[in-house]
Amino acid sequence: MQHYQVKSVDTKHFRLTQADTEIGELEYDSWFSFTAEIMLADRTRYAIQPKGFWGTTIEIKD
Repeated sequence: MQHYQVKSVDTKHFRLTQADTEIGELEYDSWFSFTAEIMLADRTRYAIQPKGFWGTTIEIKD
């Protein structure tokens, strides 16, 4: 099993690391939003969007 660590930079930005190597970033639109974007080190981007009536489930899109 691989271990990852997420550290906050500020209220909207987070860094994802594995074995002390940064492999990506997560950036939320605002501090109260579930909408975000993941940017991996290889420049791959994924959109995170709320799904469902209450918006508490998220969907990750390529």
